Amino acid sequence: MTYSDKRLYEFGPFRLDAASRLLRRGDDPVPLSPRLFELLLVFVEDSGRLITKDELMDKLWPETSVEEANLTVNISALRKALSEGASGQPYIKTIPGRGYQFVAEVQRIGQESEWILEEQTSAEIIIEEEQTGGEEDDYRLTGQPAVPLVAAMPTEAVSRTAFARNRLALALLLVMAVAVSAYLWISMRSKNRAASPRTVAILPFKLVGTGEGDDYLGVGMADALITRLGSIKQFSVRPTSAVLKYAHTEQSLGDVGRGLNVESVLEGTIRKSGETYRVTVQLVSVETGTPIWTDKFDEKVTDVFTVEDRVSAKMAGALTLNLSGEEKARLARRQTQNTEAYTAYLQGRFHYIRLTPEGIKKAVEYFNQAVTLDPDFALAHAALASAYALLGFRTFGTLPPRETMPRAKSSALRALELDEMSAEAHTALGLIKLRYDWDWPAAERELQRALELKPAYAAAHQAYADCLLAMARNDAALVELKLAEESDPSSYVGISSTRLAHLYHNRQYDQLIELCKKLIEIDANSYLGHLVLGLACEQKGMIEEAIAAARKAIGVVPGKSGEAALGHIYAVIGRRGEALKLIEEFKAASGQTYVDSLHIAVIYAGLGDVEQTLAWLEKAYQERSSAMIYLNTDPRYDWLRGHPKFKDLLKRIGFAG
Repeated sequence: MTYSDKRLYEFGPFRLDAASRLLRRGDDPVPLSPRLFELLLVFVEDSGRLITKDELMDKLWPETSVEEANLTVNISALRKALSEGASGQPYIKTIPGRGYQFVAEVQRIGQESEWILEEQTSAEIIIEEEQTGGEEDDYRLTGQPAVPLVAAMPTEAVSRTAFARNRLALALLLVMAVAVSAYLWISMRSKNRAASPRTVAILPFKLVGTGEGDDYLGVGMADALITRLGSIKQFSVRPTSAVLKYAHTEQSLGDVGRGLNVESVLEGTIRKSGETYRVTVQLVSVETGTPIWTDKFDEKVTDVFTVEDRVSAKMAGALTLNLSGEEKARLARRQTQNTEAYTAYLQGRFHYIRLTPEGIKKAVEYFNQAVTLDPDFALAHAALASAYALLGFRTFGTLPPRETMPRAKSSALRALELDEMSAEAHTALGLIKLRYDWDWPAAERELQRALELKPAYAAAHQAYADCLLAMARNDAALVELKLAEESDPSSYVGISSTRLAHLYHNRQYDQLIELCKKLIEIDANSYLGHLVLGLACEQKGMIEEAIAAARKAIGVVPGKSGEAALGHIYAVIGRRGEALKLIEEFKAASGQTYVDSLHIAVIYAGLGDVEQTLAWLEKAYQERSSAMIYLNTDPRYDWLRGHPKFKDLLKRIGFAG
């Protein structure tokens, strides 16, 4: 007897396939995160019934304590994905104080289960589980009857007379069905738990006896393993930015793992002796503090690839992951066979993850070396795209976007030409489409593709949140922010840049001030914390606090954004001379380096100078300033929104009239 899941449902223009975990609107797939799909499936299968909040939370987060806000956020995201029904009414109805009800008319077009019984002759009943390797498992029952069982049960093709003749067989079948149903339910629950991603942190490797110039190797080895293992959906690997602070920690691996909210931690040591590296690694369980697996490798300097191959394969085995053939191939795949190119790539990553203008420039040099040595090195092209893009972003702002972004796009497209399954390249291209092309639909497609390939990729979730925020899809942006934080729980500071923008552009100034103060409490030199605190305090009319915060931001990172914020504050409180002085300093500096014209425009906006504000906004438009994506919601331009030229500018950027 074979069991298969054939639950198919239709409602409105949608078709939901439970087995393949797919929702379609007509012929087009609707991207849903696994949790949103589970939520929709619960609603569809209980259509018309009031489902309490507790029920939903138990089903979505079994054996996990979460806040009710998580459910609210997911409900909102699901509503966004489904949009409105044909009648203009929502599919999901809120029953105040009680729960939710799925009010669409649902039609089941597939049986909930199908049981196919094969003729057997054995007198003993045995349950065997046979893995097919696909989405479905095949459960076969051998045993009983002296008379042949019905070929397919139940089926309309079997007459009542046939059922009467096989009453005993049918009774036995029902008993067996109950037993197997219970076994199947337990097995599938166990399988679902086993299928959840293994959460792992890979710490920067410690260097012993290595020479000057080898500093990149410890971080580079960890970063390379993070990238490789992160491409396997059964792994949820903390990003390099999250583990850097533990490079020289004295904490136990258990404490480190709890801080990173992972199940296991990999640490390693690299010892150089002549032309040989000895690499020692251990994978430790956070719960028990005991090693899951340890090993040593002695490899020549020119064969660093072998170390990565063996560590990756051994980790998958140690964590008992049942990888598909495609996943095994992807895990074993080497992005390049050129050792010099790979070394240049590792050095580039070492500088890139510092996230400073100087570090990014150095990374560009090394990534260019890598792709010159091996033009088919897809991962290096993707890294080069990200580095070029950062140089054109306002945060780093050291080069004009029109100089860096075309290079970034070219590198991203080349990476995808070589490897369409590069989540890193899709993410880089998505950010370019967002911040330079101002092509919102294309940006969304690229970022959704990145997350399809790498669901736990925090950088892609954060980029997607930026994209949704620019499109004023605020609830969906909040969902992506939460997913980014789930993927990288330790990166409260890193991901908070997008959360700060979300609060600021939605005028939630009290929450914004609270978050900024938390960031400053964590790091007294938090540039973003001080800068955005100044912006929020200004909007609240807390002028002295705003000026103090802006000055502290300038003290941490002298120049540009901090001075522009301070200049705007001076302008709105009537300190015109000081505001104009900052404008002249910006204009003088533009002769030596790139200065985002938005810095000057925002000070003129504070002065209420319509002509100059519009002129410098137009200049920023021509420069393709990356921060133009927030022009539609920046409160400092609220007074100008009725002006025809301002409306025209927003329309040209891509905002709806």
